[in-house]
Amino acid sequence: MAKFTADFIVNGATFPGLILAREVADAGYNVIVLEWTGHIGGMTTGGLGVGDWITNTRWGWVLRFFQYIASHPPYNRTDGSEQKDFSSDEAIAAVNALLLDTPRVTVVTKARIRNVYRKASDRTAIEYVELENGDTYWSNYWGDGSYECDLPALAGISMRYGRDSRYLFREKVEYPDERGLLSLPGHKPYDLTPGRLVDDRGDRYPNVTQPPFVGQVIGGGGPRAQAYGWRYSLRYKTARLPWPKPPGWRDADTDRIVDMILKGQAGGLFPLDLSPRPVSGTPDTSPNSPGRYSTNGGDLAGIFTNGWGNRSYAERDKIALRACYATMGANWTAANDPRVPESRRNDINDWGLPLDEFQTDYIGFPGHPPAYYVRDDRSIRAQYTMRTHDMYDDTGLNIAGYFSDPIAVGGYHPDFHAFYRYPLPGGLQGRFDGGIDYSNHRRYSIPLRACLPFASECSNLVVCWGVGGSTIFRASYRIEQTAGLVGQSLGMLIALAIGRNAKIGAVPYADLLVKMKAANAILQYPA
Repeated sequence: MAKFTADFIVNGATFPGLILAREVADAGYNVIVLEWTGHIGGMTTGGLGVGDWITNTRWGWVLRFFQYIASHPPYNRTDGSEQKDFSSDEAIAAVNALLLDTPRVTVVTKARIRNVYRKASDRTAIEYVELENGDTYWSNYWGDGSYECDLPALAGISMRYGRDSRYLFREKVEYPDERGLLSLPGHKPYDLTPGRLVDDRGDRYPNVTQPPFVGQVIGGGGPRAQAYGWRYSLRYKTARLPWPKPPGWRDADTDRIVDMILKGQAGGLFPLDLSPRPVSGTPDTSPNSPGRYSTNGGDLAGIFTNGWGNRSYAERDKIALRACYATMGANWTAANDPRVPESRRNDINDWGLPLDEFQTDYIGFPGHPPAYYVRDDRSIRAQYTMRTHDMYDDTGLNIAGYFSDPIAVGGYHPDFHAFYRYPLPGGLQGRFDGGIDYSNHRRYSIPLRACLPFASECSNLVVCWGVGGSTIFRASYRIEQTAGLVGQSLGMLIALAIGRNAKIGAVPYADLLVKMKAANAILQYPA
């Protein structure tokens, strides 16, 4: 058991968390980053090669990250442009060169917080955390960039999670049910999707397809917001590994996948709906990195999503490993079972996990990504709660999304990934439970208040991923670059507070604004 101290401690070595840490270190302060997994960089370095994109919002470390990748092999551009899509190795190189190139930032992996302790002299302030291994970490200033928002939750700060009731924030309804309300199956809830969601037993994945929660009503909330899953790096025809058979994969598991395939319910070439997309700038013929692809799709609902944030670290490890086995087992079955048509087996065997990525940092098998895609889990109940009206302009007055304390700009469309699939009578039709899209979204400013818990609950903490917002807002906010922009501005705020030995809330926004303007921060759209 050892004791460590720092000027600032961040929980979560995600891309946004690292930017938050690096900005404080840039001001001359020592920072420790605690990461509960063994992976550094979150989804940005963990398989999200073809990510979401918003134009005209990037600046600072986020902009430099995409420019760095563009200026290095295999792209080698010299015009200052950005590279949207990239391999995990390219992302790792950029993170190491830009965010971890200073001795003032120390990252500790497998740092699993057991307890959070407050100062005896100020019960609103976190003093130190104790890890499961007994080590303690002490600081006067704290940040959280984790996908699970673990530090605020363990500190006893008020949190929100899951899907809000339609009545909580009176969110605008784009696809209403017959009563004009947002039903629990949110996206066009009375559409039926033949043959794709479930097989005739209603169990597309083991223990995943399930009925809606008992007792829920139209317009009611639910305990889950998004389905989780994977973003894979894949290789096509070159530099690939054969699909692995998971340990404990049963004949019954194989039969289930074969049944899906033969009935046309397996969702394309990959049984669990993986959608490979070429990494731009590197076509199949590229001598530097032939056949590089990243995936979309592959969502896993039900047991692979339920209660993630409230689980222990060990339980999360088991869920992620099981999610790995479910996906790899499905691909192994499609590639090897003789009941699968030969042409399909040949096609899927042209693909595989990479030989040159995730060979030491992985879940389950070499080549498998190490980062489970936790799209949205817990978030704080902040001094300001971002809602639909802050990002959705149907007035024609162009007034949504402007605040007196902006620190960054977001604007990706609200994007839900259905977290339940359940069968209707007859078996071959199913219904998505969850999902909605707001087509009239706009760029919006993100206020500082959305990143701060109430001072009475915690006065020395900032949050860059789990910011305060409704489910629909967070479905837009939850992309790496937006949270990274917020992280940099929060880093400036923390540096000002440390330099003055002041509480975070005592730093005037006007002083932070000077720092952000000096960094050419984009705070409103249009700027």
